[in-house]
Amino acid sequence: MNTVKFSCIVEPTNPTVPLNFEVLLDGECVFELCPVTETTQVAIDIPDDESNHKLSFCMSGKTRRHTRLDADGNIVQDACLKISNISFDDISITDLLPQKAVYHHDFNGTGSPTQDPFYQTMGCNGSADIEFSTPIYLWLLDNM
Repeated sequence: MNTVKFSCIVEPTNPTVPLNFEVLLDGECVFELCPVTETTQVAIDIPDDESNHKLSFCMSGKTRRHTRLDADGNIVQDACLKISNISFDDISITDLLPQKAVYHHDFNGTGSPTQDPFYQTMGCNGSADIEFSTPIYLWLLDNM
């Protein structure tokens, strides 16, 4: 069976208060890094069949200790995960993320569930999901 190479880099903004990271493919964990203490390359193979898929970046473990506030309640330091160099078969899809990926979170339990475009940074527990189809080159042609 042919496969598509998916890759990205996950980087903690504050490794002294690490967060957890998983990649799910169609609801199944295919990569796990708990906790994220350093910049890490993620690479997985995805079947290049004729199917629809959902790839999810999941961040968990964020608590109040991950965010420092000043006396006025403004954030002065925050722990986040940055996801970069996102590609299928070495073809970057980073520019597609704001239109194609949705970040689902609830402000770490302090707000209502929300959906935002995904701009490569996860600051709240939740998932950033992108749906795509294979063969990947057809999906890339339709979306780039």
